[in-house]
Amino acid sequence: ETYIPPPYINGFQKFRGYLSSYFVKIGLFYSDMIFTNTSQLKNDIYKFNKRVRNFPGEIVDYNYFSKFEKSIFLSKLNCKYIAYVGNLVEDQNGSFTLLKAFSELARTEKDTYLVYVGGKGYPQYKTLLKCSKDLNLEKKVIFTNFVREINLKKIYHYASILVVLKPDNHRNYRNFPGKITEYLSTGTPVISSSVGALSKILNNNKTAFLVEDLSIKNIANKLKFILTNKSFSNNVGKKGQLLAKETFDKKKIAKKLIEFIE
Repeated sequence: ETYIPPPYINGFQKFRGYLSSYFVKIGLFYSDMIFTNTSQLKNDIYKFNKRVRNFPGEIVDYNYFSKFEKSIFLSKLNCKYIAYVGNLVEDQNGSFTLLKAFSELARTEKDTYLVYVGGKGYPQYKTLLKCSKDLNLEKKVIFTNFVREINLKKIYHYASILVVLKPDNHRNYRNFPGKITEYLSTGTPVISSSVGALSKILNNNKTAFLVEDLSIKNIANKLKFILTNKSFSNNVGKKGQLLAKETFDKKKIAKKLIEFIE
């Protein structure tokens, strides 16, 4: 079962998308060199320009996101929350499906909250807020405005779980979400869909928790497993942090790029 939200794309937005795509293709054709972060995207661009190379995932400032000293007082409060960061478009990030899964989880995990970071800045906010009220979750679901980077880092580190649920579609099969590298860098347990490059880079129950089928039941069960197996989940989070350091750190990516150019 997957919640399908109402469409938000109008005729003008479609026209703007087609026009933007046209100019992007022209830019690709005349580029001297192109770098992509997924092999599928590389294959697509190769049709327009054969001077394309694949680089691993996204770049992250590992030192910034990994270093954080938690407040002893706040840690003792033991406030558990699941954090999602990004826009609220269902086809891109599964935000409505996450809410429905959380409603299942909330039946047993009554002291856990769901936080949509930056959610108030998107047009889908009102619909998602209404859905949370219909599910009697208005006191358990929190929406924030866009937050400063220092506050975002705090949210990452105090969270019990960080979520990225990309549905399996044409767009997500070709992209690699930048926030996953920030998530991993914190050492907080990460739950992710197994789609595109994510399925190749992340190792289920080793560096992150992957959900093969984005059904409400599967997501809810995975969230519950992470919350009730804290020691194991924290170990997975630490291994994910090591993956971020070894694979996505900006210093290492920059070094590889310089070596390639030279």
